[in-house]
Amino acid sequence: MESSVIAPSTEAIIDCQGTVRMGAWILGQAFSSDKPELHLSYRVLTSEYFIVRQVISLALKDGQWKVTDVDRVTTRLRY
Repeated sequence: MESSVIAPSTEAIIDCQGTVRMGAWILGQAFSSDKPELHLSYRVLTSEYFIVRQVISLALKDGQWKVTDVDRVTTRLRY
């Protein structure tokens, strides 16, 4: 794992809403692609105006999940 990425602190669980959680990390389907892709995200910062997440993108290649990108994503909150 890249040195700037925070490692999950616990084993993976599926919560009552069906979300896969690994400590503070959340595993979810990437909806922006027609190919099988997943996003592993961790909320780095939450403020009144925005949320910053560490996002690891994974794609299914040759029968195995491979990391395709590691990024920080900022989402502005609407008020």
